[in-house]
Amino acid sequence: MPKESEPTIQDVLEAVHSLADITERQMVTKTHLAEQLIPVQHELQSLRANMVTKNALKHQLGQFETRMVTKDYLDDKLADLRGDLVVLNRRPDRKIEMLMDVLHTKHVLDDADVKHVTSASR
Repeated sequence: MPKESEPTIQDVLEAVHSLADITERQMVTKTHLAEQLIPVQHELQSLRANMVTKNALKHQLGQFETRMVTKDYLDDKLADLRGDLVVLNRRPDRKIEMLMDVLHTKHVLDDADVKHVTSASR
């Protein structure tokens, strides 16, 4: 005869059955949670991919900005070019003036001819 304080086989079977039910419910709950987490995982992967793309675009934009011509830079370069063109444009004028002086000194051109050529070049 079993003592009252000791569990019977039926008590053990009920406890095992109860534990099995609890374990099964936990597994169903975990499976359900895992199924719900799959879309979240996909969304996180998509966000990571977007972050990588955005970081790459930021890097490319930074490189573009460092190579971009600013208005001030362009204004300076255009002013330099204008000055160079003015200097180049005046060289022939100086040569013509020198040639007229030489021809005037040698009496090939008179004062009227020098005035005529000078007024035509301006």
